[in-house]
Amino acid sequence: MLIFRYVIAAVFLLIGFLSLAQGVMNATANDGSKDFQWSVARYLLENKNPYQLYLDFRAGRLANSPFIATETPVYPASAEIFLWPLAGLDYSSAKWAWALLNGLFSIGCAVLVARLANLSLPVLLGLVGLFLASTPVRSTIGNGQQGLWSLFFFLAAVDCQQRNRKTLAGIFLAASWLKYTVTAPLSLIFLKRGWRAPLTVAAVLHVALTLFLAVWIQESPFRVLFSPFMLSGTAQTASMFDVMAIATYLGAPSIAWSAPVGVLLFLAGAVFAVRGEASAIATLSLLSMITLLWSYHWQYDYFVLIVPLAYGLKRWRDGDFGYADFGVGAAAVLIWYVQRLIDGASRRFPGEHMIVVLDKGVFWITCLALYAILVSYIFAARNKVH
Repeated sequence: MLIFRYVIAAVFLLIGFLSLAQGVMNATANDGSKDFQWSVARYLLENKNPYQLYLDFRAGRLANSPFIATETPVYPASAEIFLWPLAGLDYSSAKWAWALLNGLFSIGCAVLVARLANLSLPVLLGLVGLFLASTPVRSTIGNGQQGLWSLFFFLAAVDCQQRNRKTLAGIFLAASWLKYTVTAPLSLIFLKRGWRAPLTVAAVLHVALTLFLAVWIQESPFRVLFSPFMLSGTAQTASMFDVMAIATYLGAPSIAWSAPVGVLLFLAGAVFAVRGEASAIATLSLLSMITLLWSYHWQYDYFVLIVPLAYGLKRWRDGDFGYADFGVGAAAVLIWYVQRLIDGASRRFPGEHMIVVLDKGVFWITCLALYAILVSYIFAARNKVH
């Protein structure tokens, strides 16, 4: 039986590494890594304000975009400093380094979350393979996105916290805030009693880096701090299952409709993290649901489902598998593997075709499943330690 598990894990690993190789090839192609923040970090390194450059371009004061591909300066300037080692390289070398690093981050994410859930070795190996084979991971690597970086350093922070290495956990947590739309809700776990030191270290580090950048690029520290958040509205679009997408599909595209719901979800996560006594993996499973719902996301951000998926595998092993765990598994299969196929097929047909209707149906079924799972995590007696 054990040998059979290793054989299955080996098959998943083979498929996963083939997908990983494709992701790296996509990232290093001429049109790859289009969302890589290389030029943003490079301008900061050269004492220039990329946020002002973007505003100048949008106002027509610059004839061409100062950024490579589709890069947009919407991430915290203090977090962009962590990319300076890559920004010091030429773009071609930086793309290769970033693609390979993202490959390592993807493996590291699966390993860390499996260790957090205390999964057996064959299950860990199988989870690594399934994760690498998923569309969100391959797309994140190919597009040069920052989500895998952020999730890896966040999970590393949690791992260090559990090993009582609080200062290092704080540094890793600070690095994870590069893509804050993914890691801000997850970071609420550090509000737990006995977990708050890394949160303080991370916050102090970002304040110090913001003050440093204010002097470095000769701007007001408040402008350095708030410019990325003021520009983040330029990236909003309805695409998946978050509150902004749902509001748009219901005919209310204004952020005024969806933002209050996102804030309420965030606050609910904070209350759960502070008051709950659930294990770290159980708490993170709830927070990962909030992560996917509280702010806008594209499909590549749904690699975060690996956290509740690992928790479901743990509960299955412990004989405590429930409807919410089944829902997470179904949502992961739909988003990681099925949705991409249906999306691709639906583009070839008119809006009234059955394939297009099926595509929309998958969206709503998955959406309802994720919201039902969130309600289950909050209200279905998940506060016990397990």
